Amino acid sequence: MQELHPTGAGNAPLPVQEMHPNHPLNHYRTLCPADADHTQSLDFDFSGFWDQFADAFPRMGDAEKTEDALRKALGEGTDPTEILAGAKAYAVEQAGNQPRYIKYSENWVEEKRWRQHVRKPRGSAAGLSGRSHDAH
Repeated sequence: MQELHPTGAGNAPLPVQEMHPNHPLNHYRTLCPADADHTQSLDFDFSGFWDQFADAFPRMGDAEKTEDALRKALGEGTDPTEILAGAKAYAVEQAGNQPRYIKYSENWVEEKRWRQHVRKPRGSAAGLSGRSHDAH
């Protein structure tokens, strides 16, 4: 196996790159479909998302830490609708609880607690019976 220079110049090594792998000038790396979830759309309205999250979450803590944690989660490819759905479900779950028992927003986001409240569809029941078709 041979590494080729992007211009096709024999065994020339690839140049050192000191920029983010998704930088637009980085033409040596193309995104694969698996990377698609890790990039936010240029038209994503974080401010609107933030407002919805702040309205839904039952105990806002440090706004800057919460924003940083949300941006990190979104940067890792988390669907913003899952975070919002989780925040709303958490608010319902915590209704009537004393504030001291409700997580601060930055901790809830950092711990990815929305995952506890968002259900993904499971596979079909076929194949879950535990019986092997080869055992006959």
